[in-house]
Amino acid sequence: SLVGVTVESSAAPTFDKFNQSLFAVTVLHADSVRLDSLNVSDNYGGGILVDSARVVTGVGSMVARNKGLAARFGECQIRCYDLAPPRAPALSHPTYYSTAGPGLALARVQDARLSQFLVDSNPSGGLDAVMSGLPGPTLTISGGLFRGGAYGVRAAGDVNLPSGSVSVDGTRFANMDAGIEASYFDAFALVRARFDSVPYRASKDAVNLSQVTNVAFADDTLSDGLGTGLDLTGSGSVNVERSTIRGFKDSCGGDCGDVALLLNGVSVVARVYGSRLDQNQMTGVLVSPGITGTLTFDSLLVVGHFLGMELSSPATVRRSLFQANGVGIGVSSGGEASLIEFNNFQGNTSAAVSNQGSTTVGAPNNWWNHDTGPSGCASCSGLGDAVSENVIFDPWLIALYDPAPKPAPPAGAPRRAAGGSR
Repeated sequence: SLVGVTVESSAAPTFDKFNQSLFAVTVLHADSVRLDSLNVSDNYGGGILVDSARVVTGVGSMVARNKGLAARFGECQIRCYDLAPPRAPALSHPTYYSTAGPGLALARVQDARLSQFLVDSNPSGGLDAVMSGLPGPTLTISGGLFRGGAYGVRAAGDVNLPSGSVSVDGTRFANMDAGIEASYFDAFALVRARFDSVPYRASKDAVNLSQVTNVAFADDTLSDGLGTGLDLTGSGSVNVERSTIRGFKDSCGGDCGDVALLLNGVSVVARVYGSRLDQNQMTGVLVSPGITGTLTFDSLLVVGHFLGMELSSPATVRRSLFQANGVGIGVSSGGEASLIEFNNFQGNTSAAVSNQGSTTVGAPNNWWNHDTGPSGCASCSGLGDAVSENVIFDPWLIALYDPAPKPAPPAGAPRRAAGGSR
């Protein structure tokens, strides 16, 4: 147990271990480890390393401004060994190795539960959890703040036999190059989390998940990042509910291909419900080609993008609002079997729906911003938002669809009552 301990200005790089970062606190081969109310700050190496433990718990600790430095060739000449103080022989060795120690490292830990940690301004990263080689490892983070540095949380399961879970609940991430990276787990859950300016200054992701079987997001808010919001690759099941991504910018000014929400390689089912994508200077939702799972987007609010949603695999889009985008929904080759119905389209400047595929796409029973239907195509005679050729838009709604989100009317203007189809 470590309770109420302060370790400052320690863990200087040692020149008998070139290119390896040391940690201010190191715990090796323990059954249970308790890290409560610690202050591990301003050390030249990493902050805390727990290597090979069954259970790690911690409440209310601060891990801050640990530089994560390592000794490198050229920084000391031949007399380094002579000047170094004598070292006691090591009884055991860590499995964790890094040339840049993070604030907190967990290696081969079966069950880690951290609550209300302040992990602040560790330039080499916040928490690095290497959980490979273990059956069903779990990492649970509750509350607290991760701020600054190369990343907030990086967790890796077993590449050969993914299992176990990562759960983050009520935690804030701010001003860092990447937020959460997790790969090779059975389950990942992010609930009530907040991301502010993540990514901060690099073309990275607020959340990047790779080869995680079951993914769940609920009531999360991601704001003002410079890069991609959610990058979800190789999942079986994805569920995103009541979450917001707003104010993100492409890190190359539009050339990097950053997106607010990326779905890639979903094999079973993905459902995005009741969420808001708002004023992101990039594509709002990108559905990559070749997805074999069932995709449903329901009750979304997609406002103020160059392209609100791009479908390169079939999906159902319903009961959603697409407003003030350049293009509301773009359909590419592979996405023509999509069904777009019972949505409200308003003020999408180039097109509400643009189909660049080789066959038609179904888009019946939508409100096109005018009771005469859409404009833009050869068979269109309406005055509403435009559609391209190969969009089946008939029948259309003659009023806003009530169950879908609705745009706010101009000040003093009466709302149009909901109605049926033409």
